[in-house]
Amino acid sequence: MKKYFLTLVALFFVTFLANAQSTETAPAKVIAVVFHADWCPYCVKLSDKIESIKADVDLSNVEFIEFDFTDKKTKKATEAFASEKNVQTVLENNQGTGFLVLIDAETKEELVKITGKDSEKTIKESFEKYVN
Repeated sequence: MKKYFLTLVALFFVTFLANAQSTETAPAKVIAVVFHADWCPYCVKLSDKIESIKADVDLSNVEFIEFDFTDKKTKKATEAFASEKNVQTVLENNQGTGFLVLIDAETKEELVKITGKDSEKTIKESFEKYVN
């Protein structure tokens, strides 16, 4: 009976560890910092283009974070969020809305700026270059 119980306990832990390891996601390779405002028409265009390329480009190792400049309250929250995510420099170096900045997740180095004015092809190529 004791062997049976110990076998069940061991089986439980092996199953638990296997499930825990299989559900872990790889850390993001790239962070896409989106400069957004609800009133910005280029923000909508950029968002639509990003959604469109998702079928062709694997974005699973991209962490999307949004800086919201819709009003004073969201701007203040964005400043705190940038600090929390350790990307204040990206916020300080870029002004406006309707674009995103791809940065290296480890070094926080800015890789490329993508705007709502860019073609879907250009956006796709930028993601493919830095994500894969």
